[in-house]
Order: sequence, then structure tokens, then C-alpha cells
Amino acid sequence: MKLKKVELFFTTILVPVDFLMIFLAGLSAYYLRFSDYYRGVRPVIFNLPFDEYFWTLIAISALMIPIFFLAGVYRVKRSTQIAKEITRIILASSMGLAMIAILIFFQRNLFDSRFIVFAGWLIAIFYLVIAHSFLNWLQKILHVYGIGVHKVILVGNS
Repeated sequence: MKLKKVELFFTTILVPVDFLMIFLAGLSAYYLRFSDYYRGVRPVIFNLPFDEYFWTLIAISALMIPIFFLAGVYRVKRSTQIAKEITRIILASSMGLAMIAILIFFQRNLFDSRFIVFAGWLIAIFYLVIAHSFLNWLQKILHVYGIGVHKVILVGNS
């Protein structure tokens, strides 16, 4: 019974962690675009007030969670192979990027910063991979101490 509780805990904790990572990636992309360095490379020729962007980012972060569910990121019995989890993260993030592009297209509102969208996508993948890797590492450490381990007895002829 302990295994189910531990697996359920780690799966449940992923939802707010992923929301936070996506949100932080959006903030990072925004601040990167408006940084002095990037302004020197390419001047800002549009107006994107932070308060408007903030609420849009909250909505996008919330909309990404169901996409992550559909992509299989929140399976209770998660893969111990980080490569499979990274693949799911990239797939889910790319689906989210497509959703954002479609929303921008149908709003018929010109969104002038493709950089923020693209950088947010890349940074989100990076942040999510780091967060998931850390949680997988933590779960493995707990296994070393016997937390979340199945004890199995095999009975047979050989």
C-alpha cells in the first residue's frame, strides 16, 4: 500500500510543479525579451504590458495541464526511464505551443513577439526536464531507504 501512496504523491505533486515551471518559463522569456542585452540585439517595437501578459500567462499555464494529462505525463506508474519522460514533456510542450499558435491565429490579434512564445517553449522544456529529473531522483533516493518499494515473494519450481 505504501507504493501506491508514494507513486500517487509524486504524480499529484507534478501538477502544481509543472504549472509553476511553465509559468516561470513564461516569466523568464518575458524578462529575457525585455532585457538590456536582447534590446541591444533587436529593439522592442511593440507594447506588451506586464500585467496583461501576467494574466495571459496564468491562463496558458492552466491550459497546459490538461495537455500534459493527454500526453501521458501524469501516469500514476511513471516510467523510471527519464528519456521516455523527456519525450512526453517535449510532446506535451509542443502541443501547447501549437495551441498557443492556434489561439493567436484565431484571435486575429497580432502578437508581435514570436521570440517570447518560442523562448517560453524552450525554457519550459528545460525547466520541466529539470523538475521531473529532480523528482525522479528524489523518488529513487526514497527507494534506497525502503519508501515506496514493493516487497514481492516469488514461489515456483526453479
